[in-house]
Amino acid sequence: MDSKPIVTLPNDLIERSKEFARETVAAYRRGDNSYSFDVSSHGAEFNAELQAHARMAECAFCLWAGLDANVALNWTSRCDPGWDVYYAGRRVDIKATHARGRYLIWPINKRVELFQKKTFDDLVLVRGDEPTFVIAGISSKQEFENAFQIAGRDHVLDAGTWYVHESDLRDVPERTPEQRLLDGLMIASMSECHLAEWSRRKR
Repeated sequence: MDSKPIVTLPNDLIERSKEFARETVAAYRRGDNSYSFDVSSHGAEFNAELQAHARMAECAFCLWAGLDANVALNWTSRCDPGWDVYYAGRRVDIKATHARGRYLIWPINKRVELFQKKTFDDLVLVRGDEPTFVIAGISSKQEFENAFQIAGRDHVLDAGTWYVHESDLRDVPERTPEQRLLDGLMIASMSECHLAEWSRRKR
């Protein structure tokens, strides 16, 4: 039995994730987010199912963390700033895998230069399939850089992929009350995000 936190997504976040995925794919087809397109692989930019799964994993983390996914995540068509959500005073990039997956990966197309430039503090692995997800573990950027292995030709992952097995990740720490307050103030300062969500709910 899995001892890690398990989250069941409500239908509204599942449906919004699917809608977001369709909009994301449409944006790629229009030629938006060309930088993100350049480092994408396996046709992910045009795969609405994959995009929806990734967004559901992000929503699952928010639900576990006590964050409002409708506000804490970027739901616009613009690229994220290098991280997905602000948690415990740190910028977290969430990586999704399916229920049987056990690897936190850095995708093969996102090479050393991007790893160094991307502005995140932690990587979190969330695994599962609609509607159930597991908060599998966390690695700081430095920890991942120090510990990652590179998949070879016989590995289940694509050769050249950087990865850390779930068993080598730390459990995601819960926030102190002070951290929850500071996170709330930080998210509240993202006025554009709040205005976009307010507008969506008013429609």
